[in-house]
Amino acid sequence: MYYYPGGVQYYQAGRPPQHFLNPDQVKNYLNQAVDMRMSSGRSLCNVYITYVSSQTDKAKPDYGDMTYLRIIDGKFVSFSNNTQNIDEVGPAGSLCGHRPSW
Repeated sequence: MYYYPGGVQYYQAGRPPQHFLNPDQVKNYLNQAVDMRMSSGRSLCNVYITYVSSQTDKAKPDYGDMTYLRIIDGKFVSFSNNTQNIDEVGPAGSLCGHRPSW
């Protein structure tokens, strides 16, 4: 159960989204379907995180690099981003309110 202003919301996945963030927190969701809210305000729903860089030095250019899959027109499409661009992440259905399609 996760509390938010205006009531209680239940998450079937069993844990609320995390606010943040650093690459190690995103790694907790590696190889899982997730919902993400980006710094730009855009929500990415039911994406599958496939890679998070193990780089721990913030000065290195690959710090926080990640890739994820989305289903577009019935096909998996890979995207790259950086964990520093994520404001919030949680199990699929925790931010967007629906379950993964796979």
